Amino acid sequence: MRILLAILFWAYSATAFAQETLFKVIDIPVGDDARVERHPTVRDGLVEVVVRGCFSDLNIVLTGRTNKYVAGMDAVYVGGGVWIVKAMMRNPGSDLRVVIDKGNLIIDVVKSDKEAPELDEELPTVQALVNGTAPSSKANTQFPPLMFLHGDALSYAM
Repeated sequence: MRILLAILFWAYSATAFAQETLFKVIDIPVGDDARVERHPTVRDGLVEVVVRGCFSDLNIVLTGRTNKYVAGMDAVYVGGGVWIVKAMMRNPGSDLRVVIDKGNLIIDVVKSDKEAPELDEELPTVQALVNGTAPSSKANTQFPPLMFLHGDALSYAM
């Protein structure tokens, strides 16, 4: 029974992590406490990742980096060991794999396995949008009392 479970685990892990690497971007030490969170895709080709617990300077390593798969990368430090990493992919057939493995941040370009989502509903016509008759959901007008400030405005003026 143990052998069967070991074989099943080995087969599953081999298929789960067997994405073919098209291009290795970086492999740098960041520490064992670092973790990665990928944001949902909101724009085709844009990959957004949050790296937490990383005190290495990712800005120097990633900002401006390009290759035949990545049109551009940017890393912004927001404090407390938290980095926001954005990458714009050149090819819709490629994607980024961002993982922490044994204390190293590994970013690879892999083949994308995403398919275009199918729309269940019919899109409104331009005429319906212009006339204001297109169906829409109620807008959220409640804003949080504290919002992130960007650029030179890192805190409210005193």
